[in-house]
Amino acid sequence: MRPDLITADPAEVSPGETVGLSFPEETLRGVGFSLDERVGGTWALRYYLSSDPALVYERTPKWWPAGGRPTLPDIGIGGPGPDVVVVPPPTIPGNYRICANGADEFCTPLRVTSSGR
Repeated sequence: MRPDLITADPAEVSPGETVGLSFPEETLRGVGFSLDERVGGTWALRYYLSSDPALVYERTPKWWPAGGRPTLPDIGIGGPGPDVVVVPPPTIPGNYRICANGADEFCTPLRVTSSGR
């Protein structure tokens, strides 16, 4: 986990809710992220996520199952964010991490609770 590079607000959400990802060091990143579930002592990729911080391409955050990596625009995003992603509605409650994908992957923890917390 790299709280110096990425934080999630809120850090506890229900499936279908959005999360704002902030970048305290204004780390350069793309629009692609992954949502990994904690399974025992390892992380299991569950979903790919995308943000659209400038609301230019899709206008809403998107998600895809881990079975097929999406093709995303190759753009660089700078600044503190927040970049908004959605926790996919089928996500089961548990401990997760959201990672910024790319050459220098970095992650932040996320707790997913059942709807209605």
